[in-house]
Amino acid sequence: MKYLLLILVVMAKGALAGDYYECRDAQGNKLFSQTPCPSEYISEDIKTFKEMTIEQSSDTETQSSSRDYAQELSDSNKTIQLNRQIGKSQKKLQTLRESYDRDITKLQNEVDSIGGINARNRAQLVVDRMNQLTIKFEAERDNEMAALEESKKALNALKK
Repeated sequence: MKYLLLILVVMAKGALAGDYYECRDAQGNKLFSQTPCPSEYISEDIKTFKEMTIEQSSDTETQSSSRDYAQELSDSNKTIQLNRQIGKSQKKLQTLRESYDRDITKLQNEVDSIGGINARNRAQLVVDRMNQLTIKFEAERDNEMAALEESKKALNALKK
């Protein structure tokens, strides 16, 4: 795969010409981007892609450098993807919690307002709906928490 990237770079010859941003966070991790660095990154360097000729590609040092760069770029892209997934999971967990709290409060108010004949039976029906809602919420929350932990674990492995 790495050699394929090197071949594509050589074949494209100039297709990668242009500027890119090399961002560093507080821990020194790098992020490569075509757009300015996100706010959580503390340093930003603007660099220019260099065109590689066929003669350069046979140089062992250049090949090694190209492989290292390709790996760094791949890791950077994966980091961005994992950070986005973590953000989405956290947002989904927050939305699930807010929805659950709103629905449970509504049902609890309904239970509290039930009176009259057969109040206990009618209240029990609402309590049963509350229990079903809780089971559904816990299952969705557990699934999303597992996805979040998996993304965090992959991100930590990538940083090592």
